[in-house]
Amino acid sequence: MAKLCSIIFRECILHYKYDVKAYEEKNHHQINDVDNARKHLNPRTRADDTKMLFSIAGTLIASCFLEWQLWGNLFIFWVVRWLKYHSTNNVLPALLNISENFCYGITIFLVVFYLTQSYSRYTLQYDFSRDSSGRVFNCCSVARASLSKAGSWRMFRLLNAAHLLAYVGLDCAYNEENMFNPLIEKYHLLTPVEVKRLKQVGLVGGNAHREVIAWAMLSISKERLSDLELATLSTELLKLRESLANLYHFADLSVPFSYVHCINFQVFLFLPLYAYSLAYSYNRDNSAGQPYPGYIVLGDSMIEFLFLFWYTAVILSLRTLAQKLQDPFGHNLEDFPVIRFITKTIAASSKLLCALPLHQSSENEEAGMFSERKTFGKLFQFEPCSIISADNLLEMNSIVVCDESLYSNLSWSTASFVDVQKRLWSGLKTGHRKAESKDSEGGCWCWSEKHQR
Repeated sequence: MAKLCSIIFRECILHYKYDVKAYEEKNHHQINDVDNARKHLNPRTRADDTKMLFSIAGTLIASCFLEWQLWGNLFIFWVVRWLKYHSTNNVLPALLNISENFCYGITIFLVVFYLTQSYSRYTLQYDFSRDSSGRVFNCCSVARASLSKAGSWRMFRLLNAAHLLAYVGLDCAYNEENMFNPLIEKYHLLTPVEVKRLKQVGLVGGNAHREVIAWAMLSISKERLSDLELATLSTELLKLRESLANLYHFADLSVPFSYVHCINFQVFLFLPLYAYSLAYSYNRDNSAGQPYPGYIVLGDSMIEFLFLFWYTAVILSLRTLAQKLQDPFGHNLEDFPVIRFITKTIAASSKLLCALPLHQSSENEEAGMFSERKTFGKLFQFEPCSIISADNLLEMNSIVVCDESLYSNLSWSTASFVDVQKRLWSGLKTGHRKAESKDSEGGCWCWSEKHQR
């Protein structure tokens, strides 16, 4: 029992720490703490129903319990129910008798549609965040193969610095003190002169990361690159800038205020009226004409009270969740793990540059590996000989076609080659000796004899 109480108490503390105090300014250590809490919550989505339903941390319970509308609606319900049955005369007016279903439906529609739109913004911003990391990987891969050693490492640190600066200026939750300075000092992404220049430009507002991407463009222009390599790197840098710019577009264009106001206005008016209507609709037959005792009213009202509590909590939770999802950069447990995005990008891109050189296999090694492959999955099997030309097609010793369904996926030359063979094989004259056999594994058909002139 004590262990169970300690687990519940710990969950309540974590819930209060990460949900109720999510909007407080945090230092770098606290940001890492929040990100670790997100890691622990991820496996719960795949847990069994019992463990998932009785979890507290990471839910909307605290946010819902802090809403004054929840307690106001419950208070209205009990007051109206008691006033109606405290006397035999129904002094309270009946409300929502006709329009109750319509108001019920329109409220659910508005809140769910609001949540859908917010979740769409959430997923799109996640796609742009992951795309920006992919652009950094692409640039580092090309830089490893094309640039000098100093140039490739310069590209690595400038691009990761631009990726970091994009999040520093994106939301007030991440600033110079809790994000920029600790990571720049830890990973040595910028020189003191570059840091001074960026602070002059301004770390907030998107100017800093665009400045660093411009430095990367100037850096590759001084390298000895072919036109194709220069065009590839320039394209990836511009796509990186575009992906980061899209995050700022979402930040600048939030959900329209009139739309959010309409939803909150509907919820603000409907929930109290719905609590009043539910409390008024008490249908016990009172043939004696005397007021019911309090315990009768209490017993008959518990089911309706639980339904009202559930309905109000769901509506308020959906609205709160939509408000959190529309701005996914912050300290809420639902927000993006920005620290994880940045550190994983730095680690993975550095491994691209630190990888050992590739072993250049010889022609004999490649031929040996080709001959050792199994029959299944191979489109053609040639006997050890030179490449067969169209002129020597009828002089070939053996060819096996393993999968005719792949003809449509072949290149033009290979498909034409197969088509020529099939026409020649089907049009062989009398006197041409041929032998057809079935392959036990792939169901292939073989032509194994020479064409006799």
